[in-house]
Amino acid sequence: MLLYLQRVVQKLRKPPPVYQTQNEGSDHNPRFRSTVSVDGVSYTSSSTFQLRKVAELDVSRIAYTAITQKEKTKALQFIQQV
Repeated sequence: MLLYLQRVVQKLRKPPPVYQTQNEGSDHNPRFRSTVSVDGVSYTSSSTFQLRKVAELDVSRIAYTAITQKEKTKALQFIQQV
């Protein structure tokens, strides 16, 4: 999913996504939550995960879904105006 987000952002000619991941657990039981910023908009995963990579995959899925839905809505509005 990271790659899909990267591709859609590149296709829209936006700056690359910036990920921030924090450990909200302890050293012996880490729980990671990720945030990704795309073109000034931040998306944060609602859950925590035991692996940093899984947290980043989750937030990239959230961002990808939101961005593609927004672009579809914009395209439909454009078509309706024509």
